Amino acid sequence: MEQVGSESHEPILGTTELLALASDHEHREMNCNRHMAFCFLPFGLGISHLMAALGAVCEQHFNEFKLFAQRLDLSADYKARNYLMTHRQITSGSSPTMA
Repeated sequence: MEQVGSESHEPILGTTELLALASDHEHREMNCNRHMAFCFLPFGLGISHLMAALGAVCEQHFNEFKLFAQRLDLSADYKARNYLMTHRQITSGSSPTMA
């Protein structure tokens, strides 16, 4: 039986991979927002506070992902995958994005 859209060869990600990707994204966004808050501090106090608040939201999401992994008993595998993904980004020279 042929499935619609079966031309895609994208791998299907499991729970651990999705958690690692999401937490890595939130961690990068948290750092980016905090950096932006610091950069805007001298001349845009309102924007600085907004960016700091967005950084706090990212931190909350990041911590929720860690708790979710612990509840699913994925914490060891989750940490290992998260480390490997971060290590790959560092060695490949890619930088955090603001997307």
